[in-house]
Amino acid sequence: EVIIADNLYNSKEDVLEKIKRITGKKFKFYKYDLTDKSKVEEIFENEKIDGVIHFAGYKAVGESVSIPLTYYKNNIAGSINLYELMKKYEVKNLVFSSSATVYGNPEMVPITEECKTGGTTNPYGTSKLFVEQILKDLYKSDDSLALPEMIRGVLASSIKIESTSSTMAKFSSLITIFSFSMTILSLR
Repeated sequence: EVIIADNLYNSKEDVLEKIKRITGKKFKFYKYDLTDKSKVEEIFENEKIDGVIHFAGYKAVGESVSIPLTYYKNNIAGSINLYELMKKYEVKNLVFSSSATVYGNPEMVPITEECKTGGTTNPYGTSKLFVEQILKDLYKSDDSLALPEMIRGVLASSIKIESTSSTMAKFSSLITIFSFSMTILSLR
């Protein structure tokens, strides 16, 4: 069973029909936003979730420079809401979609996972870097959590698929939350 939640900030509701047509799957749809914790909690209350692929976040670099507080609130506070709900409902598996912007001005191109992060050049990149640090701190604080996998935008699609599939193999079915971009949750 698939559930999609999206605040439709960067998308339109007609995309849902296209997803159904492409995948051949039906799903529930919630028009929710990760910054509205009580609404997102309804999903956790009504569904049995065992994993999350978190792709949600405002993502326009230029816009983030113009409205940095909006980006910090959305990307960081929305993520914290999600992680608090994951903790409350004992959801321990996570894939987080970060961004190549966490590398700032990269030390080499092509960028690899071994490159140093930091020195971000815009609020969007900084918000993604902060969320990565939050996840590292969460993992250190609770050894029962599965180590979060980070997917950064510069990786080849084969690497993204490998990273996703190794964690997703633990999940039985999916819920997708397209809150601004997309977060996928899995039913137990």
